[in-house]
Amino acid sequence: MVTLSPGVTVSPSSSSASKYSPMSISIHGQKTMGANFNWGKLWALPLPGKILHFLWRLVTYSLPLRMKLKQRGLEVDTRCPVCFRLDEDGGHCFLKCKFVKKIWGLSQMEPIRLKLLLCTNPLCLLEEVFRLNEEECMKVCILLWLVWHQRNKANAGEKIKCPDDILSSINYHTYEYRSLKQRRMIPKQTNIQKWTPPPGAGNLEHVSDAFHAEALAILNALNATAKMGFNQVIFEMDSTVLKQAISSEDYDLAPLGALFQEIKFQLRIAFENVKLYVCPMSCNNAAHVLAAHEASLGDGMYEIWLGQFPELVMNSVAGDLTSRSL
Repeated sequence: MVTLSPGVTVSPSSSSASKYSPMSISIHGQKTMGANFNWGKLWALPLPGKILHFLWRLVTYSLPLRMKLKQRGLEVDTRCPVCFRLDEDGGHCFLKCKFVKKIWGLSQMEPIRLKLLLCTNPLCLLEEVFRLNEEECMKVCILLWLVWHQRNKANAGEKIKCPDDILSSINYHTYEYRSLKQRRMIPKQTNIQKWTPPPGAGNLEHVSDAFHAEALAILNALNATAKMGFNQVIFEMDSTVLKQAISSEDYDLAPLGALFQEIKFQLRIAFENVKLYVCPMSCNNAAHVLAAHEASLGDGMYEIWLGQFPELVMNSVAGDLTSRSL
């Protein structure tokens, strides 16, 4: 154990005290050493949180490398779990392992690896990575993260990917995160757009969906029928879900449950005999004709026919009767 400065010690990676692994440096005075580190640049990288968190662990000496575990008094096999050749410290794991060197070479980043070998600690290494252009910086960070992921699989006794597959993963993730950054750079709309109901929409803005509209329609229909004094009625609808909602308790706890309970209450107190039928939309053209006619009347306008029905009603009902007989 060689002391470089107060709070900074170097652990030799081999039996020879003259051979040190740059990434095996253990820094106890992290707060002092990292005071000038550009943390903002780290968190601003266009990478997902899992990779940024890995880089943070790398810089803060939080990765459970085998040599680090031994220095803390644990009885562990210090050999690299990937190549089983040399002791595993940071320098070997990410830069010197025979398996990892193949990945650097296939990625066309061998000159970068040689430059990073000169770094004396993880802080220096990441600062050197930040000096690369953005494309290379992203690829190096992704490579380090994937290497650590494969190292953990090997440490758990699982099969790891071959260097060619890891290279494909590096290229894939680089493309994905580059695309993510481009999407983030698209300017967002600053003006707030608000939907306004078209003319004649009535209370449409209070309707959350088609199911809500159908429930309101049958509530208005039974209220209008009750005002006319009918005691025995038949309601037809083209929604099987709506029929189930107003004839059982299955949907009482749904978002529209209060509306369904109100419909069932009105059905019980307003009529002596009520029947609910489901009529396919193709056999209920009259309802659509009436809805279109009501929309053409204008906001707040409606018609009640107690005697002779308009021709449009007669024609639509006749058409439905014909379709049922076929």
